[in-house]
Amino acid sequence: NMSQDEKVTAVGNAVGEEFSPAANEFVEILDSVFDINREKYISNARSSVQLRLKRDKVMSADFQELWDEIDRKTYYQIDVDDDQLVEVCAERLNSDGVTVTVLEAVVDKGSMSVNDFGVNDDVTMVKEASTARQIIGVHSQVKHDLIGEIATGTNLLRTTVYRILMKLRATVFGNYRRNPEEFIRRCIHLINDAKSSLVAENITYYATDDKWDVDEVFDQTITGHIGEDVIEVKKNVYDRLKYDSDVEFKLAEAMELDSDIDTYAKIPTSFKISTPVGNYSPDWAIIAKKSDGSKKVFFVAESKGSDDVSHLRGVEKAKIDCATKHFECVSNNRVRYAVVSNFDQLKKQLFVQS
Repeated sequence: NMSQDEKVTAVGNAVGEEFSPAANEFVEILDSVFDINREKYISNARSSVQLRLKRDKVMSADFQELWDEIDRKTYYQIDVDDDQLVEVCAERLNSDGVTVTVLEAVVDKGSMSVNDFGVNDDVTMVKEASTARQIIGVHSQVKHDLIGEIATGTNLLRTTVYRILMKLRATVFGNYRRNPEEFIRRCIHLINDAKSSLVAENITYYATDDKWDVDEVFDQTITGHIGEDVIEVKKNVYDRLKYDSDVEFKLAEAMELDSDIDTYAKIPTSFKISTPVGNYSPDWAIIAKKSDGSKKVFFVAESKGSDDVSHLRGVEKAKIDCATKHFECVSNNRVRYAVVSNFDQLKKQLFVQS
């Protein structure tokens, strides 16, 4: 499954530089007609299975040791100066340009042949035929509360939004008149992106005494379909693995075959890390051991199409940055956390200090 930011990035790359500023709107249209998360209308009931938890693996000394390192809940504090927030958001809007699609009306002119019985669709009866296309610029007649709508979409004060808009270049702000609805949507998206990055850079996590109960997290009803999104596995804490993407499928296959991987868990989404941009659930908890017994590593991984975090955008990147700080806080760096795109990347991260 792709996050909203991943969809926008993928669509932006697909449509090219000219139309990439409207990628967010394209995603909204695509989501309105096709939902990849929607259950299939027809499925093979015989292939439907429910995953069974292997309690011996969950209660093993190694897994309990790993869980003890990551089970603490946290809270966060953010130290962001309001002036800095205004400058960062305004700079993001100005650098992007808040490009919008100009509203246009297309008028087609032509001629047709008619007789006593009406319009004749026989082209041989058309003595003279010509068409001319004229494009006329139009402007939305809907009145908008520009500041209020952006404030609602970004969870910022109206005064803060006003200060941001006052710093826009005239050419950028002029796009509001060309297409008010799209201008507002683009501003909300760009401000949230800029705000997310700024917040993640200035956040501090603190551990609490509350803990995630291992039974609560893993004692879940998980179902899927063999051959579609479920495979047979041995090293997982469940008897099978339900995967959400081809990246997860290939990663699990490789972990099953590698002798250094002792146990892994696809962490249920009931395990959540609180961030300013929404809750975040990591993908994997992994126990790796050198085959010669010289090293044991606890690892939490997020699997993405790319391991280059700099390619992630906005909210998605902010959640990764917040998760990094969360795990540093709760485990005192005894558990490693990273984004990986394939098993080779995971293996390098596991024994990077070996």
